[in-house]
Amino acid sequence: MKTMHLLIIATVIASVPTLGLAQRSDKVPVKPSDLPPNNATLAKDAAAGEKLQQLGSQLADAKTSSEVRDALVQMVNAATTENGFVDLMGRIAKQDRDRVGDVRTENLDDLHKVIRQFRDDFRARYHQEFSLKPEHLKDANVNLGTVKDSVTVSLSDLEKNPAVPPAPGTGDLPTPLKTNDGMSKDIPAHTGLSMVSGPTINLIREGSSATATDMNAWKVNIPNEITAKQLKQNLTMHLRKLDDQKSTWSDDANSTSRAVAAQVLLVST
Repeated sequence: MKTMHLLIIATVIASVPTLGLAQRSDKVPVKPSDLPPNNATLAKDAAAGEKLQQLGSQLADAKTSSEVRDALVQMVNAATTENGFVDLMGRIAKQDRDRVGDVRTENLDDLHKVIRQFRDDFRARYHQEFSLKPEHLKDANVNLGTVKDSVTVSLSDLEKNPAVPPAPGTGDLPTPLKTNDGMSKDIPAHTGLSMVSGPTINLIREGSSATATDMNAWKVNIPNEITAKQLKQNLTMHLRKLDDQKSTWSDDANSTSRAVAAQVLLVST
């Protein structure tokens, strides 16, 4: 009998650890993702974040930058010239041209009227015709895009001061055109990297690398939701706004020309 009691006690004692293990196995196991990251993981994530931050902020080479600026100059001049709307539409990407279709059926009377008034007022103020030149955009940063044969240009670089308060008692509206110093030295010099900020315009190079070597190869990539009618209406609106604020234009024609370029190019963003 004593031997039987000892066997029962031994059996109970032996079962205690088993029960404990059974209870612990009911707990939810710890996932690897729940563990704190080690130093190697943190370093890898930091490097990836830095790479993403610089994506699209690397300056293009001098040749590409020159071609892109020339293309933008031609686009602005087409947009501010009577009967230039068809030429303007020819400077957007092929996929957008195919999407918007034939623009020659659009009624452009309002746009032509606004363009005539703007050019008359520019001529009266500066005693010269409005004609954007590559040097007006020479300091606008052209950055490599996220895909091959694409670039972005920050329009915020074309204007130093987004607005200045109206002169007391004049009733002038705040304007993005007049700079504090009235001089043309209002575009900051770029360095090796330029973080893209503010409104940007996107361009793609069409054609083969063997033939797409000049400004005509670079086309503006407009948002898919913009139609020809909307582009016409937006351009009319922006030019009218510019002309309505002619009393606050900068005294320097070059500064005003850059600001006009920025406002016109905003239409395609």
